[in-house]
Amino acid sequence: MTTRRHGSGTRFPALVELRRGLAELRPRLTRWLLGGVATLGLAAELIEPLGNSLKGGEFLSTTYFSVIALVLFNAISESDAPQEAEGVEVFDTVDAIADPVKEAFESRRVQLYFVGFTTETLYSAVKEPLIRLRDETSKTKDLRLRIIIVSLNSSMSLPGSLSPAPDGSGVWHFSDSPENRRRMRDKFAKEFWRQLKELLDRAHRENPGVTITCELRESPHTPVSKLYILNEQKVYYGTYGIRRDRIPVGRRGRVLDILDAEGFGIRHGPARLIGWDKASRTRSTKQIAEFHMEWFSNLWDVLDDIRPRNPVFTDTDRVWQPPPGT
Repeated sequence: MTTRRHGSGTRFPALVELRRGLAELRPRLTRWLLGGVATLGLAAELIEPLGNSLKGGEFLSTTYFSVIALVLFNAISESDAPQEAEGVEVFDTVDAIADPVKEAFESRRVQLYFVGFTTETLYSAVKEPLIRLRDETSKTKDLRLRIIIVSLNSSMSLPGSLSPAPDGSGVWHFSDSPENRRRMRDKFAKEFWRQLKELLDRAHRENPGVTITCELRESPHTPVSKLYILNEQKVYYGTYGIRRDRIPVGRRGRVLDILDAEGFGIRHGPARLIGWDKASRTRSTKQIAEFHMEWFSNLWDVLDDIRPRNPVFTDTDRVWQPPPGT
């Protein structure tokens, strides 16, 4: 079983493999033992000296009850143990993505693809690995980042504004909010993209032997979900919720009613991110991973020559380039 929950799951792959091997071996041992007892029983009936010897002692009775106990134990343990899909991971916090990202950076060639609202959570996940990348002894020699975020210069109702219906019915109407989009654009999208590029600048300066490519593209999607693809093998997917909020704007104490996108919290259940491994031996798990990878590939290709009419990031700004003089 490779399913893990952040904070409670195993961090030792060797132990996971040992448990998996024992789980696979137990049914075989049970069949072998039952077959052995059946063979002994048949031999005791057909071969008189052997039968007299076995029947005169405690061997058959002791073995019989041992087998019964083993079968009962096997049935009880199988019924109590949760049946989880091999190659599936469940994280109960968004920050838990940092662990598989660190693992991905153990490879010589790292490919990290991301789709989300802004680059905030991506920045948090790659910050430590990019700091470590400054060390020339780092295992990573080739890094490719492909990032797709929503275009916050385009009209959208999520995030958007909320206003009471004029008929006094108590119903609220949602609509586009240029003011809220500007807040999200300047405070989150632009700021974390700037910080991410600064991390890449330092990594390139201090470890010039690493080849780095990084590009960001804007999508017409509203923030519905976030997706991480690590080294074209593992996929992690999470959805945004919708909530009402009131945020202060300006310096005069004015409050804006908004409809906002939020990551699922505890009240939505224990799962925040779900992962699938393309290398899984379970066909459905592998197919789900491949589906998300193909979905990203198609979207990336579509956005190659499609841009928003009023982009947040210019063609020069959305592609990371090595700093001048390096």
